[in-house]
Amino acid sequence: MKKKILQMLFLLAVFTTSALAQKTVTGVVTDDLGEALPGVTVMIAGTSTGTVTNLSGAFSIEVPDENSILKFSFIGMEAQEVIVGSQTVMNITLATSSLQMDEVIITALGISRDKKSLGYSIADVKGEDLNNTPQDNVLTSLSGKVAGVRISQMGGLAGSSVNVIIRGSTSLNSDNQPLFVIDGVPVANSLNNFYQGADMGNAISDINTEDIESISVLKGPSAAALYGSRAGNGVVLITTKSGSSSIKGIGVDFNTAVTFETPLKYIEYQTEFGPGKAGVHMFEESENESWGSRLDGTPTIQWDTDGVAAPLLSYDNRLTDFFQTGSTYTNNISVNGNYDEGSFRLSIGDVRNTGVVPNTDFSRSSVGLNGSYNVTPKLKVQGSISVTESGSDNRIVVDGGREDIVRSVYEMSAHVNILDLKDYWEPGQENIQQLKYKHKQNNPWFVANENLIGFSSPSLRVI
Repeated sequence: MKKKILQMLFLLAVFTTSALAQKTVTGVVTDDLGEALPGVTVMIAGTSTGTVTNLSGAFSIEVPDENSILKFSFIGMEAQEVIVGSQTVMNITLATSSLQMDEVIITALGISRDKKSLGYSIADVKGEDLNNTPQDNVLTSLSGKVAGVRISQMGGLAGSSVNVIIRGSTSLNSDNQPLFVIDGVPVANSLNNFYQGADMGNAISDINTEDIESISVLKGPSAAALYGSRAGNGVVLITTKSGSSSIKGIGVDFNTAVTFETPLKYIEYQTEFGPGKAGVHMFEESENESWGSRLDGTPTIQWDTDGVAAPLLSYDNRLTDFFQTGSTYTNNISVNGNYDEGSFRLSIGDVRNTGVVPNTDFSRSSVGLNGSYNVTPKLKVQGSISVTESGSDNRIVVDGGREDIVRSVYEMSAHVNILDLKDYWEPGQENIQQLKYKHKQNNPWFVANENLIGFSSPSLRVI
């Protein structure tokens, strides 16, 4: 019994001593101008216990003993550690960090401005963020990285035109794209580069993504004032890499990547009825409706049965049987030189794409050279030259007409196995007609392999 009483007295003494050792420390945290700092983190060093200051900069925290150390930290301020000692009230002043740097961006004519001094909204994206997942077009790399900017690729294939809309359309014109400025030089990026219904891409698609240092998106009418009426829809500033860095000497970078693409989602289509009207099966060149007989296996004379009745069935996989997995191979090598007298950067890039539509492709080869030379301590000369050649052996028609491959696939009758159309020539009549398949829509394999629309587009940019 005495032993239990002694144990209880011992525990009580320990608890009392611990309780007496703990104490509450309060105070106010201000900056070097005497202004209260809300949101300052106050931590007991070596523990996970802490608190933050309120809107008045005040805090209150329980510390275990007088040897405790409180650590005060805040973004843009130098952290401070203070031993509690006998203090119960601690008023702390945090100094502005000497490492703090205001964000500087490039505006019109290459002028550097403090971002917070601008009277309009601006978003800045670094070059390395654009190349985390390599894309064939610099603008598709920008997609999803800037609020209020909608980016869509016409037709969805590599090398297609890219449409950029900042904060919605501002006029009734079909083209509401912003003004693009590359290293201070305005570049037109119209969406009217079509040939026989095929999209040949636009000017920005010729830029090598690996050559981009940063992209700044200027929004609003105040930004337009910098470049005049051409910038009424906003401005996209593209700054290319120059080779200058904090490291002196020669450097070599090599990047290679491969990406694969496949259609994410298909539009639903009916597979219950074959071609015809009012439940009657018909398959003629003038027939384009699919409200004929049910595709329930009933023996029926069809387009490829040579007058013999065969089960009328539905082939539900014509989209996945036709479209394929696309691939893009990207390679880029660059040589950088940085010296006291100046700097340079030579870049060579190559992109090779095979599209999701059979027998479609896109390629782009580019060479870029940027350089600068310090003539005097106060005079620097700089310039750049870029040569790009992009091309394709076949671009698909995207105008929704009869030569549009996607339309042909979707409007094909559900009872036709699209794989049976691959061999589309009748023996001995290769230059006369297609294999038996006579319908209002074209054979998509024939269009993809025989109705070719290719192009080669060299471009030169000197600044």
